Amino acid sequence: NRPRRGGDWVVHGWRSSSLSHAARPTPATGMLRSSPLPLVALALIVATALGAHHFPEYHNSYHHHHQHEHMHVESDAFNDAQRVIEAFRGASRATVVLRPFNLSSVRLAAASRFDQMERFNTDFLLSLEDDRLACLYAAAANLSTTCVPYGHPRYYGHYLGHWLSATAFSVASAAAPSGAAVRNKSAAIVATLAEAQAAWSALGGRHVGYLFPYSLDAFDNLFGYAKPGQYLNCAPVCVPFYVMHKVMAGMLDQYQHAGNRQALRVLLGMADWVVREVGALLARPGFGEAAWQQVLNTEWGGMNEVLYNLYAVTGNASHLRAGEWFNHFLWTAPLAIGVDDLDGSHGNAGGNHANTHIPEIIGSARGYELTSNRTQHDIARNFFDILNGSHTWSTGGSNDHEHWHAPHQLGDDLDGQTEESCTTYNVLKVARHLLQWTGDAHLGDFYERALLNGLVGNQNQHLNGDGGSFIYMLPLGGGGLRKPWSSAVNGNFPCCWGTLSETFAKLGDSVFFRAADDSALYVSLFVASSVVWGEGEGEGACEVTQATAFPLASDEDGSTTSLRVACDAGTAAASGWSLRIRVPAWATAGPNVILVDGKPVPGTLTPGFATVPAPGGGAWGTAAAPTTVTVSFPMSLRFEQLDDNRTEWAGVGAIMYGPLLLAGLTDDDLLPGLNASAARGELSQWIVRNDSSSSGGGGGSTPTRRLGFTARNPLRGTCGQVPSAPGAVTLMPLMDVQDEAYTAYWHSCAPQVPATSPGSGGGGGATAVPTAVPTAVAADWTARHRARLATNGPLLNIRSGDKEQEGASVISTHPVLAAAAGETAAGAVAALARDAELEKVRAERA
Repeated sequence: NRPRRGGDWVVHGWRSSSLSHAARPTPATGMLRSSPLPLVALALIVATALGAHHFPEYHNSYHHHHQHEHMHVESDAFNDAQRVIEAFRGASRATVVLRPFNLSSVRLAAASRFDQMERFNTDFLLSLEDDRLACLYAAAANLSTTCVPYGHPRYYGHYLGHWLSATAFSVASAAAPSGAAVRNKSAAIVATLAEAQAAWSALGGRHVGYLFPYSLDAFDNLFGYAKPGQYLNCAPVCVPFYVMHKVMAGMLDQYQHAGNRQALRVLLGMADWVVREVGALLARPGFGEAAWQQVLNTEWGGMNEVLYNLYAVTGNASHLRAGEWFNHFLWTAPLAIGVDDLDGSHGNAGGNHANTHIPEIIGSARGYELTSNRTQHDIARNFFDILNGSHTWSTGGSNDHEHWHAPHQLGDDLDGQTEESCTTYNVLKVARHLLQWTGDAHLGDFYERALLNGLVGNQNQHLNGDGGSFIYMLPLGGGGLRKPWSSAVNGNFPCCWGTLSETFAKLGDSVFFRAADDSALYVSLFVASSVVWGEGEGEGACEVTQATAFPLASDEDGSTTSLRVACDAGTAAASGWSLRIRVPAWATAGPNVILVDGKPVPGTLTPGFATVPAPGGGAWGTAAAPTTVTVSFPMSLRFEQLDDNRTEWAGVGAIMYGPLLLAGLTDDDLLPGLNASAARGELSQWIVRNDSSSSGGGGGSTPTRRLGFTARNPLRGTCGQVPSAPGAVTLMPLMDVQDEAYTAYWHSCAPQVPATSPGSGGGGGATAVPTAVPTAVAADWTARHRARLATNGPLLNIRSGDKEQEGASVISTHPVLAAAAGETAAGAVAALARDAELEKVRAERA
């Protein structure tokens, strides 16, 4: 709940009987007083949480790194286990330096770019029809057999969970229009889902609390409950926990951001179902930890995160324990000791599927915050450092064809299928957690870069009528690229439609932060917005307002942003705190200046969070006489090399302006004019700024200014390459590109040193770190049983929006999807027979 300034966190639904006294939240932090889990190998965590023996191979691989004793703890004795582990290692608290503001405390400035994007998104969310949104869930529970779902036949229920989260954020956002309409519409959907859950529960047994768009067959197939000779159909939902996580997270967001208590009741029923089902599976004779790790090889979203978050609300230890069950240590164990296993070197020869794993990391971060488990901290921290240091594009995003590959060899991945939108959305969540732990401004730099380059430009308000368009991939490799827009309403509703719906519903959530002790208000992003601090807390309030056109103004008139501070006169809120303003790492052109009521803040402003104390006698201004803080961080041009340590990729890179990647509007990716002097940072000699205006570019009729540049591209240089159009090249921020053909990475003639990150493990001649898990890990996802693939064989990711995989076909037994696909009973029988023959052939080959 809303934290009081310098006071307790108020937790709704707290049940003191759920935990021992030692594990109750502590005033002022909301963290656990104890440290339930020590800094040991994750095998110990799993063994403790599940009441099982260590996974032998895992234990042996860590024997050289962590010394730990064998423990056996019954799964229903969590508090006893906690005390045992505390005896092993002294208790400590998770370190949290910054706290976010509630969305309801932050307002985006009217008619600003972010405000227009958020309003457009809200209109899109409202435009979707209730019966089509809930169709699969209602039909599966026999509440409806006539509805037509969105996105069929390749949509299987995940978007609804994202929609619930997005509408909850819209309700909470003070800038969102039609707040009552969004609240009423989302409440109606929640009520329909509650009815569906009740219909399942009426069947009794394993169905109590169940809510899913398909029968239990989806989970039975995953759990291996199928009997010999019985061929269960995993399609079209071969990733059931992935789908369930989206709905559970949506219900929790509806409760926490929109105040919907029915959503919490539905979520509690779903969580009880997960606890019972997974608990029974883990207690199944002969199942064991190795088998559970195989279950976790199938994409399961952020089940750990949502269960941890629910535990923070309820204090119910079973929710914490269930969150710990979703611990894919076969993948995260190397990360815990800083080993890069993103490339698939630990079993997945084709590289790891990025968005399978990033949500796991988010869950690890949340687990650390609630339990002080240092291993979970290290997993999240090391993952981010490895990803950002070895696998990341200049946009701040990562991956190609949804997968990570070899570190420091991004040249092999430079094509038109780069940077899945979902992955950028989720890695920003990781960065946000780390920023709150550390207060490190470099994490704010990353957040700014990834948000502006990788997400802000992924909404198109001018294509496909109502609802506009989204993109699944952000192409970065080659010349003459185009963003692959697809209708937001009439498409397949792939995963990225969900994460983008959430993105544009909470654009104000990481602009401001507050120190954990309320000693400072942090300005992390330069976004036209305002935040109310202390409202309703009994001590008066302050409003801090940003007026900015960033990134337009930064080197034109010298102003990055201007802050207006107005506090209730004569109250405690007006004093006792400072502003902390992020000085970006890109601010190297100088001079960097911060003025308070016209007077400069003394000292050199270097990258980090600069402290700006209240003026005069230590009190901030009032509404009648506000304090004005003017910030100037000039931006400059630079050439940023592709992260590839091989000579043949030297000189390939992107042109950056501050945090922005500049795209060239050309079919070529050759820039022979980029000579050695330009590579040394003298790009201004041949790139000049010339901003432009467009009508309604931000979603309205008012002309919108956009950054623009012109680059001279003469026939000179030493590489001997000649572009087909050697004249001037127009450059613009990638986030502003809509329908234009563009180039993001350039082959230049500039001599460069191959890129590398020292100590990254495998790049630039660094010594490779031995694998921490010697056993092979199965593929993230494989097609099984009746999921028949027309293209790409077992490499198909069934929820992919990749246009190269559009030819895939599946057979569904869902009543609505089957009817839509025209499947007949005879066809289904024939398909089963064919499957039986295939299984027979497979068995003979084996």
